[in-house]
Amino acid sequence: MFTERETDVFRAMWEANMSMDSIAEELGRKKLEIGLLIIEQAELGEIQVR
Repeated sequence: MFTERETDVFRAMWEANMSMDSIAEELGRKKLEIGLLIIEQAELGEIQVR
């Protein structure tokens, strides 16, 4: 589970065009966790798929 703060930080990093690897490193999470967050946020319409 991601906190609301982590999700907000993720969205900001995603909008800044940071890579999944960089986001995982910054948040201290595994790439798989970030991948799942990307899918979830895209399905919810919170981020644009790139």
